[in-house]
Amino acid sequence: MWTHILSLAVILIVDKSSCARILSLMTVPAHSHAYWASNLIETLASRGHQIVALTPESKTSSHPNVTSVYLEGGYDEKVLFEQDLDSIPPIEEPTAMMHFLFNWLADMCRTLLLSPGNKRFMADYADGHFDLILTDSTGNECFLKYVHLFGYPPVVSVVPYGSPQWVNELVGNFANPAYVPNQFTSFTDRMTFAERLTNLYVNVYCSLFRYFRYLPRNEATAQEFFGFAEPGVAQLEKHVSLALVNSHFSLRYSESIPPGLVPVAGMHISPAKPLPKDLKNFIEGAEHGVVYFSLGSNLKSDKMSKEKQKAFMDAFARLPQRVLWKFEADSLPELPKNVMISKWIPQNDVLAHPNVVLFMTHCGLLSVQESIYHGVPVIGIPLMIDQYINANQIVQKKLGLQIKYSDIKNADQIYQLIHTVTSDSGFKERMDITSENFRDQPIKPLDRAVYWVEYVLRHKSLDYLHPGSLQLSWYQLNLIDVMVFLVISAIITLTLIYQLVKRLVKFTGKRKLRAPIKRRLS
Repeated sequence: MWTHILSLAVILIVDKSSCARILSLMTVPAHSHAYWASNLIETLASRGHQIVALTPESKTSSHPNVTSVYLEGGYDEKVLFEQDLDSIPPIEEPTAMMHFLFNWLADMCRTLLLSPGNKRFMADYADGHFDLILTDSTGNECFLKYVHLFGYPPVVSVVPYGSPQWVNELVGNFANPAYVPNQFTSFTDRMTFAERLTNLYVNVYCSLFRYFRYLPRNEATAQEFFGFAEPGVAQLEKHVSLALVNSHFSLRYSESIPPGLVPVAGMHISPAKPLPKDLKNFIEGAEHGVVYFSLGSNLKSDKMSKEKQKAFMDAFARLPQRVLWKFEADSLPELPKNVMISKWIPQNDVLAHPNVVLFMTHCGLLSVQESIYHGVPVIGIPLMIDQYINANQIVQKKLGLQIKYSDIKNADQIYQLIHTVTSDSGFKERMDITSENFRDQPIKPLDRAVYWVEYVLRHKSLDYLHPGSLQLSWYQLNLIDVMVFLVISAIITLTLIYQLVKRLVKFTGKRKLRAPIKRRLS
């Protein structure tokens, strides 16, 4: 009740001219994507903006300024959400990972665009008006024809993924493959010749696959739903005024970015709240600290094989620390005395507690960011997509260790990893330094995101934020025409020089032949 009263008070205080109608297209069915954007949406709503949110999440915002439209079917996909963990194939090869992710995103975009919820939205809002569109640019291209339908309002791209490369071509950012690793590789910004060659290949391959296979699938889905072909999604995705990206140089690598690309990593992290009594007692009663173990919001520990569950329990039983384990079943037979399981754990609040000495995680990006923010060393247990990349970066920065889920065979492996990280103070020291770098920002990431969304609302046209590269064709941007001109000029010049030398040699030869003849005649 008090929340609603406060919200109404804020609405009355805020100048009505600054309030806007915003369409939120956070339609990628991944809880982490929804969770990352939720702080932004809630804050915009608290500032008086009216938001209509299309979402595959069944649990939606209760804020009076947020109208949620549920898109059915997003979490029916068994491959990602209900499959036994041991049957998930480890996909690490960059192009294979890209194929898997793009194909899944295209399937999900079709499912949600053709869902009953989206059809209801179309019927109710087709003649409506929006001042701005927020869109998750990591996989909802088939929804972009709403930009045309609603008269081209400004579009702010929101990228929960950790790499700016999802929107580089939309905001004119050039990721030099010589030192910027592709988002599907685990390279650093110091690549060998072989890695640079591979990085270039992956960049070109992914770009071609996206434009000739992935976007056409989304275009076909969009035409089926909206009933018109032009403008196409490839054209509409370039109608982006600004991109908010879940990256920060302290977490990834230093690279140049244009003003239209704004890093807001950590936007989802809120001040720690008091822990529930049972968790608080369990953590504060741990003499040697607590190991926190979670596989995130999509993957579930109770989907492990019985053999792997036993390996984890046997390893935990040997530890001096207590273990807090996010486990989705009601009970776990033969649970060690130092282990507590729970179906839901307030992760940010747990990691903020000084007694937590280690985080065992699947290495989803938000989990990695929270561990770094709170200075907790990591043991990565990646299973799919970008989790391998995130885990590799943790190891490369010496902030923890990793073991692939598919490589876990026995309790000794798990115990040795935990013992190594918890007994070597260097991991904690390096994590604390990285945490300080991440936290030391002139403005909080959420405040920065809100500022730029409202900046777009105030100024509408933001062409001045976009570099001239957006007006160049692919061959101009890559200087192909210049290189062709230089090659042709060099060929012409060398040909002329060759012909000139040939003539000079021929002329000199004739003169040498004439000289002896004249001497004989004389």
